[in-house]
Amino acid sequence: MTRLQAEELSLVAGGHRLNARLLGEVMPGQPTLVFLHGGLDCIAMWRGLPEAVVAATGLAALSYERWGHGGSDRLTLPKHPDHRLNEAGPSLGDVFAGAGIDRAILIGHSYGGCLALLGTALHPQAVCGAVAIAPQLVMHEAAREGLQRAIAAWQSGKLRDSLAKYHGSNTEALFEGWIAETQDAAMEARYEALLGDINRPVRVLVGARDEYGYRPNLDMIERAVDPQWRSIEVVAGWRHHPHWHDLDGVAARVATGVAEIRAASGAD
Repeated sequence: MTRLQAEELSLVAGGHRLNARLLGEVMPGQPTLVFLHGGLDCIAMWRGLPEAVVAATGLAALSYERWGHGGSDRLTLPKHPDHRLNEAGPSLGDVFAGAGIDRAILIGHSYGGCLALLGTALHPQAVCGAVAIAPQLVMHEAAREGLQRAIAAWQSGKLRDSLAKYHGSNTEALFEGWIAETQDAAMEARYEALLGDINRPVRVLVGARDEYGYRPNLDMIERAVDPQWRSIEVVAGWRHHPHWHDLDGVAARVATGVAEIRAASGAD
């Protein structure tokens, strides 16, 4: 089993310095778990999930904070129209190179779940598969309602104060960029086209009580991803951040997904 030794790293991706944390040792030819956090999140907000999955799988894990998050470089606004595709494509490739990762299993949540699916399509040589938790691909009615609640919480100061604990001086630009990106009406067609290129196993986990809704996201995944490559589970009781209230349950399902991906891809 991989020893839970944590190493703080500084990576450069897309020309920006990113804060990262490595658990265990990257081994050539063996997959490394790469954790992709949510739209307003950071390493600390995984709340122990990487450690739990490393303990269950014996694989090393890299968690990193995207541009504008946590201890990474401050985001410059406005975001490029293809910001997510840049994050899932060249920037993720830079992360792999900087950390010495030649094989990866992507584990993403929410915005990061979207990146995990897109990254599987965009990096078929390096990525063995993905586990996507509550992936947010579609700006549907329930997601818009959740977005409006987030805006109200930000305007009240509650969300601003909560996020500032994790993102410091990054907070204002991070939130503004997150809101602006949801207004991109063309993004869904781009995502759906890329999902059709997936030819590695992807496991999708969503919560039946997700505050941002899940059905339209699953509809897109079911339309676009070949059934031989996808499995989907809707978990009763889970909300949008299931690792915050059911860490053991999430870790167990992610570990099962990792084992399935390794068996299917021969990633030993």
